[in-house]
Amino acid sequence: MQYLNLFIQPISNTVVFPYSSLQLYDVDCYIQLLHSQYIGLVSQINGSQPDVQTISQYSQYGTLVHVTTKQDESSNFCNAFAFARFRINSFCQLSPFLIANPFKYELINKIKDEYIFAFAFNKEATLLVAGYESSKIRVFEFEQGQLRQLQELSNHSKRVRCVYFLQKSPSFISGSYDRSIIVWEASENRQFYCKQQLEGHTDDINCLIINNNEDLIISGSDDKTIRLWSKNVQWHCSQTLTYHNGSVFCISMNETQNQFISCAADNLIVVSQKDVNSSFWNILQTIKVEWGLRLCFISNTQFTYQPYNKKQMIIYEQSKFSQQFVKQKEIAVKSGNDCFWYFPQKYIKSKSLLLNKNGSSLNLIKIKENGEFIQEQIIDFDDNYIHGAISDDGEYLITWDCKTEEIQVRQYSE
Repeated sequence: MQYLNLFIQPISNTVVFPYSSLQLYDVDCYIQLLHSQYIGLVSQINGSQPDVQTISQYSQYGTLVHVTTKQDESSNFCNAFAFARFRINSFCQLSPFLIANPFKYELINKIKDEYIFAFAFNKEATLLVAGYESSKIRVFEFEQGQLRQLQELSNHSKRVRCVYFLQKSPSFISGSYDRSIIVWEASENRQFYCKQQLEGHTDDINCLIINNNEDLIISGSDDKTIRLWSKNVQWHCSQTLTYHNGSVFCISMNETQNQFISCAADNLIVVSQKDVNSSFWNILQTIKVEWGLRLCFISNTQFTYQPYNKKQMIIYEQSKFSQQFVKQKEIAVKSGNDCFWYFPQKYIKSKSLLLNKNGSSLNLIKIKENGEFIQEQIIDFDDNYIHGAISDDGEYLITWDCKTEEIQVRQYSE
């Protein structure tokens, strides 16, 4: 008679387990689901059909499986066939997916603060900037989830809607209701100052991104335009795109930096492509969609789109034949009663993780190598006024919500 404890990670790679997190209302029922796998694997190993029985005991420590076979105490069986232990958490949701490394973001800090519209981490996640409804920007030192204010900036005259850190230099950019973009640069004493203010938009600025070379800023506005700002010595507006017929909500650029996508209140996604013979951008494709606020490239050939407060997120993929993006599938996501703007989607390539705010919930979605999208965690704030950001390595998630009026810091944990 052999007693085998079952752990989450398999002791042997021979055994494949179908669930990563469990809610077992009927433990015996779950174990029966595993029988066919166990019997099949043992048959392969021993060349015979064992008589497998299970006795389960449900407790906070998990389930103990009692195994008997015709080859009791057989060293061949014991050495070749190893089980793993599944710890059963009655608060986890039964999942029909195989997830190699389940994770969650755990709350490690919270701080009361006034209304914040936008956050951005620097590359090393040692600095955090926050844009406030009151028009100010605060710069924080960030260390293991703890925040210490270093500076307050007051150059904007209205609420700050978006902030974006540069990666190659100690600089960040901000966009505001005052219709301006400010380029902030750190001095030798690490104090940020207004390096340049960019004027041109005629209404509120909703979104900002910058390319990998950090010589192109792309901004979207309530004035229905997308402006491209190029850098020589100074930043200047090099092109204005007027093909949207509504407020521009979100912009995302692909990996090779030759395409970007945008969504707006006109129910269109527009794919723009850089001309190979010049620095100008042209329309490659327009896609008619339901109204939505968020989209994000996850590769050169795939992007995600979240229709407004819907229970599905849409995946678009580029056809190899037409080079046009087509709807590939829909992914179930959590929503809510309403959904406020801002808080763009972000894809963390190193973790194959997509952060998608929808309604009152943050959906944390793992993308497997086979293209499967798996809902790993849902953080529900019971309020749709949620703003936040995730660090570039996916280690930290920071939010502010209207219900708690707190900055909340969460850390990635496997």
